[in-house]
Amino acid sequence: MKLLLIVISLCITHIQIAESFAENGEKRNSPSCRFLPGDSQWPSTSEWEKLNASVSGRLIATIPFGSVCHDPTYNESACQILQQGWSFPHTHFDNPSAFIAAYQQNASCNPYTPRSQPCRLDNYVSYVINVSSAADAAAGIRFARDKNVRLVIKNTGHDYLGKSTGKGGVEFSHYTGSEYTGPAIKMGAGVQTYDAYEAAAAVGLRVLGGECPTVGIAGGFTQGGGHSILSFSYGLSADQVLEWEVVTANGSLVIASPTKNADLYWALSGGGGGTYGVTLSLTAKAHPDGLQSWDAGGQAQWGVFETLFMLSEVTLPGGTEDDVRGLLHPFTEHLNAQNISYQLNVTSLPTFVSHVEHYLGPLPYGVIPSAQIQGGVMVNRTTISAHNSDIINILRNIVSTPPFYFAAFALDVSRPPTHPNAVLPAWRDVLIYYVVSQFWNYTIPFSSMAAQEDILTNKLMPPLQDLGNGAYLSESDFRNPRWKEEFYGGNYERLREVKRRWDGEDLFYATTAVGSDEWVVGGDGRLCRAN
Repeated sequence: MKLLLIVISLCITHIQIAESFAENGEKRNSPSCRFLPGDSQWPSTSEWEKLNASVSGRLIATIPFGSVCHDPTYNESACQILQQGWSFPHTHFDNPSAFIAAYQQNASCNPYTPRSQPCRLDNYVSYVINVSSAADAAAGIRFARDKNVRLVIKNTGHDYLGKSTGKGGVEFSHYTGSEYTGPAIKMGAGVQTYDAYEAAAAVGLRVLGGECPTVGIAGGFTQGGGHSILSFSYGLSADQVLEWEVVTANGSLVIASPTKNADLYWALSGGGGGTYGVTLSLTAKAHPDGLQSWDAGGQAQWGVFETLFMLSEVTLPGGTEDDVRGLLHPFTEHLNAQNISYQLNVTSLPTFVSHVEHYLGPLPYGVIPSAQIQGGVMVNRTTISAHNSDIINILRNIVSTPPFYFAAFALDVSRPPTHPNAVLPAWRDVLIYYVVSQFWNYTIPFSSMAAQEDILTNKLMPPLQDLGNGAYLSESDFRNPRWKEEFYGGNYERLREVKRRWDGEDLFYATTAVGSDEWVVGGDGRLCRAN
């Protein structure tokens, strides 16, 4: 468990760590492709050792932890434990190079492939720096830029689009630590949702986090917008941001707030993660806690499978059980009229974290598997009113293509944020956000699951996308051909300008991130500039 401290005040100043970095935007003549192991230009062992010394021994060479299920390092008991937990996010968090994106894992070293099949690094990074300070981040940035090695930013690895890894990369693993000041919470980049919930509850507060308790709040969740079961009351996670602490591409540690480096603050607050700098911490609004009435309320979410409808929870902060039942009455009245049996459970709980423990727990990990493929679409009220029957037919087709199912989130985040941010404008009009998904099956050939990805991208998603208004970039298809428009909308060109200012040499890259279309990943995993 990470340590979170309560403090009286907070004072952070601009720190310069770029003593040997190029100044004033100096450019280097660099190759068009990042180097890979085996290239003659790949850093030597002694150069990696020097990097390790500069980060106080925190450089870790990647050994895929699935290797316990393969010769010559096979360990039967360890392999059985790994198989039981492989589909759940917490299994991967304590391994520095691990990540949850099943497609990008590429069956190169998982516990389900034959024992005799050799383990390969493949899409795993080659090295990880366990960043514990801004100086560690600056040293890694310097090395990646000088040696032309791919740089990967990983918060906790709780990312479905493959942004937390990259072949031949040197990765910055999560920086942990957090502290409070007044009605705000300051979180290090590795602090997960359950950490923040429990620490906030201890001082009578609540904060926004992911539905899965293991989501890292300061990473792609908030940087991608971040919807929460509290969003109906407070907006998106990006709307809560007061300031960011970031190491930029030139090695400077800067504060980005509405009044200081405002363009970087704007971009980080909803404009996507992994592409503007290395985020060390986030300071965000916290809100008074209190009586909760759950199972129904201002925000609803439900899942529909081939033979099952499940209203998982509807959230009404500060309401009563009677309020909840009244809110659900039109729906339950319709079910009664159709003689449809159902189970309804309404509870009042004293705190937000007690609700999370009851419905989304057990904490700290929860029960939601992370191994899945998915695509997402936002739909506004106007579209639903005009095309309701079309949407119903599309959704029926999805659940008629098992094992695909869809989840839906009804929410209202239309209120403008306190300070302008780069949240996709379509969020402000959304009525329902649909996620089309299926769980990843590690027991069948990888090619079979890749074929399911094709069905998602090419068959199931396009009809819904044609009627949709955008997509949440953290819960979407990483192969979405419309990603620029659907993830960023009219903000994209301004976001690209912000990236040019803060990362003029394109040191930072992530799948579907701003500027990523100017790079291509080859069949061998090599990252190269596009023609």
